[in-house]
Amino acid sequence: YDRVNGSGEVQMKIVKTRTEDIATTQMKTINQYMLYDIPNERIAELILLEGDVKKHSTNLKCDMTDYNFYTKHEELKNVTNIISNTINQEDQFNYIMSECWGAVYRKSHTAIPHNHYPYVKSFIYYVQSPEGSSPLIFDESHQWNMEKEKTETYSIKPKTGLLVVFPSECKHSVPPSDIDDERIALAGNLFYVPNEALKNEL
Repeated sequence: YDRVNGSGEVQMKIVKTRTEDIATTQMKTINQYMLYDIPNERIAELILLEGDVKKHSTNLKCDMTDYNFYTKHEELKNVTNIISNTINQEDQFNYIMSECWGAVYRKSHTAIPHNHYPYVKSFIYYVQSPEGSSPLIFDESHQWNMEKEKTETYSIKPKTGLLVVFPSECKHSVPPSDIDDERIALAGNLFYVPNEALKNEL
């Protein structure tokens, strides 16, 4: 984990998790950060007030807001700025938020396997994650091992304050929830433009 404060500054790097591309051995990176000083209770309140706009019509079979939800409230803009800044601190590209939505998982709610292509970078931030919440599952065999000779999964246990950042092409899912408490998350997609240093090299 990287520890990040409310200003989006990385305080201390603890661990970075990497997953291996099965077919080509190219490394795909999934990063985990703990964010602090985020008004999670207020963010959860805003997501719950927005309600189920998508009516389980997407890959998320749970209550979900619009994709532009983050633009409706200043508190959400602040949080997505922290997320963007956190992602940009360790990359040669300048990632820009394109969309961000809220999701509320109740008992039996799930997310079917999907990816966020053609975006480049995606994230999930756990606003409220009670004990026993379903894990986030990455299936690294979905694209690079088309014959399905070997299936490998990578599981992340959610907890409040955890930010997971991953390549948008990574297929992922959430098993059905079997707890009564609500798990609330922000998720989103980013595109990128080269930063000034990279432009000078091109």
